[in-house]
This record gives sequence, C-alpha cells and structure tokens, in this order.
Amino acid sequence: MKPDNKHPGASDAQDRKSVSDFTRENATKSNAIEIPQISLPKGGGAIKGIDEKFSVNAVNGTASFAIPLPFSPARGFSPSLNLSYNSGSGNSIFGLGWNLGLSSVKRKTDKGLLRYMDAAESDTYIFSEAEDLVPVYKKEPGGAFSKDPEGKFIIDEKTSSGNTHRIRYYRPRIEGLFARIERWTEKSTGIIKWRMITGDNVTTLFGWTADAVIADPSNPVRIYEWLPEFAFDDKGNCVHYHYKKEDGSGFDTLFLHNKNRLSGADITYTNTYLEKVLYGNKTPYRQFGDSVPAETDYLFSTVFNYGEYDVAEPFNKIKDWDFRPDAFSNYKAGFEIRTTRLCKSVLLFHHFTGPGEYDGLVRSLNFEYDTATGEDFTFLRR
Repeated sequence: MKPDNKHPGASDAQDRKSVSDFTRENATKSNAIEIPQISLPKGGGAIKGIDEKFSVNAVNGTASFAIPLPFSPARGFSPSLNLSYNSGSGNSIFGLGWNLGLSSVKRKTDKGLLRYMDAAESDTYIFSEAEDLVPVYKKEPGGAFSKDPEGKFIIDEKTSSGNTHRIRYYRPRIEGLFARIERWTEKSTGIIKWRMITGDNVTTLFGWTADAVIADPSNPVRIYEWLPEFAFDDKGNCVHYHYKKEDGSGFDTLFLHNKNRLSGADITYTNTYLEKVLYGNKTPYRQFGDSVPAETDYLFSTVFNYGEYDVAEPFNKIKDWDFRPDAFSNYKAGFEIRTTRLCKSVLLFHHFTGPGEYDGLVRSLNFEYDTATGEDFTFLRR
C-alpha cells in the first residue's frame, strides 16, 4: 500500500473550496443591477404617410399595392373601399394597373361566349372575380336531390311575397363566404337582381335598379354585371351607392374611330361609374322593403370627381365630366363597354347642419396622371 504523499491540509482545503463553490451566490437576471439605457427615438410616429399595403405574388411575380379611400367612421358601418394596384392589371378609371376594390356579381367569360339564357342557367355567375356561384338544388324530405322526368336535378326556386319575383339560391363553388345569395328575377320583364345576406346579418342589394348594372344598351335584360347599390345591417345603419351612366358627354365625332359608335344621336356603347357613396343615415333603416332614406338624410358622402367639381371652395359641381384621351373598350360582355372617364379626385364631405357644425369638404385624395404618351395610356403618377 502506497503512502499518501498529499499535504496533511490539502484535502481539507479542497473540500472547503468545493463547499464555497456550491454556496456562492451567482448574479442572475432577477437580482442583477441593470443600468437604465437611453434609446434613440424611432421614426414613423405622429407624422406618417397614408396607410398602405404592398405585397408581391410569389407565383407570378406581380406586385400589388393598396391605398384606402377617404371614409369617415359611421357607427361601425362605413364602406371599406381601396384603390388597389396590380402590375398585371389592365387600364381603368384610375389609369393603367389601378382598380377600385368594389364587389360585384358578373357573368364569367373565361370559358366561352355569354348566351344570356338565364332560365336555362346557360352562364356561370361569379362574385367579385373570386369564386363561381352554383345554384342550390331542391331536396326531397329524405335528403336526396329532386329530379325531373328527364333525370335532371331541379333547381330550388321560390316566389317572393307579392308574387312579383322568382328567387333562386346560390352558393360559392368552394364555400368560404357562408352567406345567403339570392337571384331575384322579375316575372313581368325577366330582369335579374341579387340580394346577399352575410353571417353578420348585413344585407347588400346588387343591381336593384337600372342605375347599378352594366347592361346591353339595345336590350336591358342582357345584364353583364350587377354593382352594389344598397347595404344595411340589423342596427338601422345603411349605405347607398350612387352611379352615373355613360352619357356621351365630350364625344368627338371628328375622330374616325367614333364613326360607328353613334346610332342617330345616341351612343352605342355603355358603362357605369361610381359617383358617390352616402352613409351615416340619421333615420334608422328598419328592414328590407322600407323606403330608402333621402340623400339629405346622410351625414357623410364620399364623391368621385371625374372633372365636374371645382378645385376651390366651396367645391361645387361646375361642369360636365371630362373625356379621357386614351378611352378604351371591352367586348367580353357581347356588347361594347367603353371607359371614357378618368377619376381626378375622391372627396369626403360632412353634412352637419346644426349650430356650430360643419357642412362641407373635410378631406380630398387627389390624383395626378402622366399623359405624356399622348393617346396611348394614362399612368397614375401620384
């Protein structure tokens, strides 16, 4: 057995060091003393530009950009419209690439020409260019779909109160909207309009009158697109969309390409432009079927200026709208839809007429266009 050559006190010292290591208090985040640090302020505080969103499509590489239009809060029920840019889009009332994010119901033209045989469901309807609408078929009490003697499924159809309209129900081909979509067909004329009720109990009427549709000038039954005209919720709030029809103002007959666009003194093309949006109604709108509030009953209005309004106070309408130099046409509907107007600004008005209150313009979103290319294209500059 080998002798232990360690110093007699070495083992005790090592043991004492070990105990000291285990009992030493280490500084932690909870008990450490931290010196306050002064950080520099970051930009983008109270002074900032207009809210906007920019994104790039990873599939096709197109860039998109959205700017909210001026609307005032109105009891939580005000329109939400954006001016959106997409590098893959065509021309519009805001120049090349820009579009107004306005929902609508239209006929699908990707798979062929339109036939306008609505009773036979010859055309496919599409909501806001997002998803096809398919009719709802009738079911038997046991849950099976009903069929006619020829073995075809029967579309579910009902009659409105008053026996004036036939109502068919539709759903998106891929469900995600969870809304009740109804197609109303007037029995006496065959003219179609749409009603949509969302899960939040918001009802929107599309193309309820001839002012809110894009239809064949020679046959008003051949409607290509239904635009939102009136919307209301279950709390008495409502929004009214006003449109302006193409009237040929500024039409120049000296241009050779305009020779075939006249039938007598009338133009042969058509289009429908959003003129103004009224919201913030004073009188509650109770239920579907009530009279629409008068224009003077709304506290807010957002107006689309196509050159009619004066740029100085009191910003009244002083002339007809301007005829754009790069007018363009679309024939997908089976008739000519020609865009001849250019939106110059979007104006927000308040209509408070009480003592000490203000009735006039409160905000304006103005647009400047680059027309240096002559009659080719118009580009939104800023």
